[in-house]
Amino acid sequence: MTRAGGLVAVLGLVGALFVGWKLLNPEEAGAGPVATPPTSAPAAEPRLENPEATRVASGVGVEGPRPLPAYPRELQDPTRFAGLGRIEAHLVTKSGAALPTRWTLVLEPAPFRIGAEHARARRIEVENSTMLLASDIQLGSYTVRAEAGEWGCRPHDIELRKPDLIDHVFPLELYERGTLTGRVVDARGLPVEGLAVFALSRTGSDVRESRTVADGSFAFERLPDGDWRVRVATRENPLASLEDVTFLAPSLHLRDFMVPPMGSLEVRVIDENGVGLVGALIEASGLASGALSVTTGPDGLARIGPGVKGDLSLQATDAQYGHAEARVEFDPQAPRSEPVVLKLRL
Repeated sequence: MTRAGGLVAVLGLVGALFVGWKLLNPEEAGAGPVATPPTSAPAAEPRLENPEATRVASGVGVEGPRPLPAYPRELQDPTRFAGLGRIEAHLVTKSGAALPTRWTLVLEPAPFRIGAEHARARRIEVENSTMLLASDIQLGSYTVRAEAGEWGCRPHDIELRKPDLIDHVFPLELYERGTLTGRVVDARGLPVEGLAVFALSRTGSDVRESRTVADGSFAFERLPDGDWRVRVATRENPLASLEDVTFLAPSLHLRDFMVPPMGSLEVRVIDENGVGLVGALIEASGLASGALSVTTGPDGLARIGPGVKGDLSLQATDAQYGHAEARVEFDPQAPRSEPVVLKLRL
């Protein structure tokens, strides 16, 4: 093959390769990607309109201050709580028990309700009737309940206001108050007997006291419904406590209260001749269970406790035989084999 023929063959091959490349890449060199045809946006779902609704501007997305909320006009009327209203209350019970004929209707401002600031707290005594009609109640929002001895009451929230709610008739349901129970054990799991337990209402207006028995249990009977604090041993510095208890009749049993190891101490009071004195007063402090006062029994013996480990101060007094004091290191886990003796002197 001549040189010219070889050049022609090479040029033909290059041309064939170029034609093949163009067939595989139809877009021209330097052009961007082929644009795809636009697709139509999905159609918006139709909105349901209430023909009775009135459209108002919400202020959302609008520059400047937002408009004030549009409250009903009657809420802004300063006279809607001006004047007096009437209530008619009837005592009822589901148990079928005889209803008391002496009771008190209690009206208190209803918290967090419109009109509570206009209400006037009142107590109305009722005798020889299970129904009360009162027509001189200041308009406002009230919580209404009955107090009737050992009965509890389901309260009612009512609103006395103009123009149409100045007259209310409603039942006050009475129920028998319930029992709050629990148990006190020490760190070893042993029941603690004779320990004071207090139930304090959240408002501080009611304080109840109970005392544990042999199995460590205690009970508060005929307890009103409400929020209570339960404290073990003392009210101020309890050995254990539960600060938030919501009690509802008929009953509630609390979890066990755990206290440190506890025990008691035997004490004997004698005169100068060594004779045991009956009726002598012993006062003890320092047991971390509150000050205790006991009176000696036969042979001048008395038991102090329960208490926790620590220094114990004892004072014994008798009007005829005099006074004695002692300080004892008390350890409930190392009980004494003999009583502590206090010898009185004038």
